[in-house]
Amino acid sequence: MASSRGKFHETNEDSCRCGRDFVIIADGMGGESSGEVASQIAVDSISEDIARLSSVGSVSKIKDALLEAIIRADRRIQSYIESHPETYGMGTTVLVMYYYDNRLYIAWCGDSRCLLCRKGQLTSLTHDHSYVQELIDSKQLSVEQSFMHPDNNLITRFVGGGEETCLPEYVSSEVLPDDKLILCSDGLCGYCRPSEICKTITSSDDLSELPSVLLNLALDCGSDDDITVVAAGVAPKINLFNKIRRIFSR
Repeated sequence: MASSRGKFHETNEDSCRCGRDFVIIADGMGGESSGEVASQIAVDSISEDIARLSSVGSVSKIKDALLEAIIRADRRIQSYIESHPETYGMGTTVLVMYYYDNRLYIAWCGDSRCLLCRKGQLTSLTHDHSYVQELIDSKQLSVEQSFMHPDNNLITRFVGGGEETCLPEYVSSEVLPDDKLILCSDGLCGYCRPSEICKTITSSDDLSELPSVLLNLALDCGSDDDITVVAAGVAPKINLFNKIRRIFSR
């Protein structure tokens, strides 16, 4: 894992946690309203719920468990705001990936992404909850134009604002040998073109160095936001998360 503070930020508002079979990334928002507090509450809360996932009883219940974990984190952030009114306005994106029996179970709210690189092709397993993504979906904006749009940092869903804005989505995907997965905050994907990210992934032979390499790519592309990147690789008969390497760059 690699993470760095944004150029104009006093603190890194991203929070991240990696476990044996899960990754959580939260990109706090609010700045002076304690975005880093919101992201940490979300990560702590969801981590507690994921620890109980082994007892859900069936794969079919994983979806509900992940979505409910995000909604529970939303309530905890709201509760914190009620007792700390000076933090009004804070919130966070959330991205949760859980690995079980050669499948990924992913839930998210906001614009942090899970990217899959397979046989040299990069796809996003998640779909951004953002204003520019809505413009792209309605064909009012191209992907390339979205990088230069003045409102490309506006998200349409987030955790901490209640049921009107905490509307998480879910997807499940099979993973294959030699797949590479990148989980990141928008400090990477909001500044680097998919082709640049894909080229960097495919040209890197060392998974342990990949998060730092991608972080530096984001900085070279002009990212002034907080950046967090986690890389995971898949090898035959090896637990996906045995391949996670953690690299901290503060």
